[in-house]
Amino acid sequence: MNSQPFTRRALFIAGVCLLALAGCVQPLVDAETQKKLVVGKVTVDASAIQPIGGGREITLTRQQIEQDLTAALSSQMIRPGQGRPNARVAVQVDEVWLVSRGQSFITGGKSNIRGTMTVTDLASGKQILPPTKVFGMNEGFRLNGVIGALTAPEPEKDYAGTVAGFAHQVAVQLLGEPDKAAK
Repeated sequence: MNSQPFTRRALFIAGVCLLALAGCVQPLVDAETQKKLVVGKVTVDASAIQPIGGGREITLTRQQIEQDLTAALSSQMIRPGQGRPNARVAVQVDEVWLVSRGQSFITGGKSNIRGTMTVTDLASGKQILPPTKVFGMNEGFRLNGVIGALTAPEPEKDYAGTVAGFAHQVAVQLLGEPDKAAK
């Protein structure tokens, strides 16, 4: 029995599902608020999580996570030429989950970051977005099973991709795609 057609079909269906899910990102604020938001400051607090180490063969302090996420979120959310900054974004990191080679082999999945985001008006301090759960993951393609374990990215690359993916996905949910926000 040839399983190749089944494998191709399964990969095709998985790809279609991923594309459908990618288009289902729900904005965090209404369209009018989204158009008016100009982020001027981003802060990240990772004090609620444990430092990363051990199983993923990478050691990261809370301070390093805060610095990396602040830089990534700032680069995605502070968009020059949008006007005078009027918003401050604060993210409380709830979890940084880096999928190990063993997890890739057994359960699969993508490395991800979960947090709680609040957006406030820079001038008045009034909440624009109350504390809201946010989620983002490594946007790189990752297989499961033996192949997934063998081809898993190095921990540093996985972490960097997860930080970048989280920043991009959260920025799009808050502000929309950069090219759309500029119009």
